[in-house]
Order: sequence, then structure tokens, then C-alpha cells
Amino acid sequence: MLKLEAISTKGEQFIGLAIPYDQSLIDKAKKLNGRWDPKLRLWLFKYSSATEAKIKLAFNIEDNLASSHTIRNKSIKLPKEYKDQLERRRYSPNTIKTYVSLFEQFLNYFSDIEPELLNDEHVAKFQTYLVNTKKVSVSSQNQYINAIKFYFEKVLGREKGFYHIDRPIKEFKLPKVLTEKEVRVLLKTVRNLKHKVMLLIVYSSGLRAGELINLRISDIDGEQMRVFIRGGKGKKDRVTILSEKALTALRDYFKEYRPKEYLFEGQNGGGFTVRLA
Repeated sequence: MLKLEAISTKGEQFIGLAIPYDQSLIDKAKKLNGRWDPKLRLWLFKYSSATEAKIKLAFNIEDNLASSHTIRNKSIKLPKEYKDQLERRRYSPNTIKTYVSLFEQFLNYFSDIEPELLNDEHVAKFQTYLVNTKKVSVSSQNQYINAIKFYFEKVLGREKGFYHIDRPIKEFKLPKVLTEKEVRVLLKTVRNLKHKVMLLIVYSSGLRAGELINLRISDIDGEQMRVFIRGGKGKKDRVTILSEKALTALRDYFKEYRPKEYLFEGQNGGGFTVRLA
């Protein structure tokens, strides 16, 4: 039988309702402006006597709401070794931030269970929540799985295959590619020489933003018409092409800006960040 629970959190009053996983019940909760709280594992509704009456009617609940408000802010603390392992294995700051955030969501979905006791059944339930309730994209679901796998395999030392996860099939969509005419129009609208050359290199050599800002002068090989990418995606080096137009534009850029170390430097020297670029 369903029961209402009074919840006080962050100075606000809510009505909490725990319902079994049933799409019809979930749809009812959404129609009443309920939101799912993965930490509390409850549907929360902004408190009012009118809302309480609507919930009782919709879910056929007879019991009254408990008069004493209960604070339910329990959360599982991230195991210190999780972040330490990410740092020791030299994961990028962005990857560490992402993994920590996603794994904390997994932990707090099962806040009544100690992290080391979680297993493949819990992961399967969490995936159901991600797909059916949170409706995350396939790529996001894969990130959640990788963050969880890291804990099981690298922190707890479990062997690969100790648990079975039905990894989602990755969607394949054709990327939107600018036509040659559209690229010409774009380049003509850019007046700043440095910015124009940066766009030209990205387009002609197929670089990512992070690869572009990490280019050093020594990475340009004008004789062999090549660009060396150091530590690209996956920390892998690669070589790509350098077009004649890009080389000519680079020579003009060199004469005006005189970069010292990085190919593209900020006003005060040194490289850009991805955000600034």
C-alpha cells in the first residue's frame, strides 16, 4: 500500500511518495508536477493541502500525511580511493570531474547500501532508472557505466567480467558538415587574422579545439605538409595534413604575431584554454 511521507529539505516542505516502478504510476506523478529524487528514492511534490488531496485521489491513498516532518538528506560519501586512483592514472581534470559526479549519483541512488557491497544487480537497476526515468542519452549512459566500472575494477580490484552490464548500442548519426561555400562565407566574416588562421587550421587539418590550442610551433612541418598532434584524444599522438592555403596563412600570421612557443598564444603569451579559445 502506498504511503505519503512529509519531507523537509533545504528549508522547503515536500510530500514524498514511494511508488513501485510502473509507467502508469510514474505518469501520474509527473502530471502532478512531481520530481524524482534519486538520493531519497522518492517522488517529491511541493507541499500544499490541495496537492495532498490530489495525490490521495490519484493514487487511492487513505492514510493521512505524517505530521512530523522527517529530514532525509542522507548521502553516501565518495570513497577517497576513487579519486586518488583517477589522479594516479593521470586521467584529465575534466574526466575526473565527470567520473566523480556520475559515480556519486550511482552511490546515492543506493544510499542505504555501502559502496563495496554494490554489484551487477544494482547496476542493472540503475541503468533502468537512467533510461526510463532520467532518459539520458546513449553516450551519457556509457559514461555512467565507465565511471562505475572504474570503481569495481580499479578501486575494488574485481576482475573484468565479474559483473555483467548490458552496454547500450552506440547510436550512429551522420555529423552536420559545412559545405565548402559555407566555410568560405564563415572565413570571410572573420576579420582577426589569428582567429581566421585558427579556423582554417581546424577545418583543413581536422583538429579538435583542444588539439588546436596545444599545437606548438615545432608541430608544423612545412616541408612534408604535415601537422603533428601530441597527446590528442585518448592521449594518443597522430599526424594530419597541412594544406597549401593553411601554410600560406600561417606564414602571414607568423610575420604579424611572432609566437614564441605555442602556435597560438594569448595576449600575455602562453597557450589558450579550451574555454578561452
